[in-house]
Amino acid sequence: MLHAYEEQQSIDFEQDVMAAYLEAGQPLDLANVVWAARMTYDAVTMGYPASRAKHLNELRVQLGLGPRAISHNPLPLLTMTIRAASCIRCFHQSR
Repeated sequence: MLHAYEEQQSIDFEQDVMAAYLEAGQPLDLANVVWAARMTYDAVTMGYPASRAKHLNELRVQLGLGPRAISHNPLPLLTMTIRAASCIRCFHQSR
């Protein structure tokens, strides 16, 4: 089964990517675009939840964070993403 493109899923995944970079203390670099492209490419066949979990865990391993347990409840990850986005916003406003 092929899944349709969902723009909001790509945006949400990019927020997860930014949160992972922030958690790892790494500056956001241009490689973040590759992670979003990989996730979107696989989502067509795997579906967005499976693809997002797969590629976020691969990114986390590459950043030295270790994989995150895959949960069927997206709220903990959403909460962490919102907090990370708030931290990024606060950081940029304080500069």
